[in-house]
Amino acid sequence: MDTYADGTATATLSVVKGSDSGDLAGVTGEGEFTADPAGSLSLRIEPRA
Repeated sequence: MDTYADGTATATLSVVKGSDSGDLAGVTGEGEFTADPAGSLSLRIEPRA
């Protein structure tokens, strides 16, 4: 679920089969992207086998 609260944007991500290449070929998983008002960004991805 994507949210925007108190100036912080958060999005849930999915890495689906076939959307990868190179060293990441075959990786799938889920994660989260966050951007805060100070300009800080974070990306967390948890791969699945």
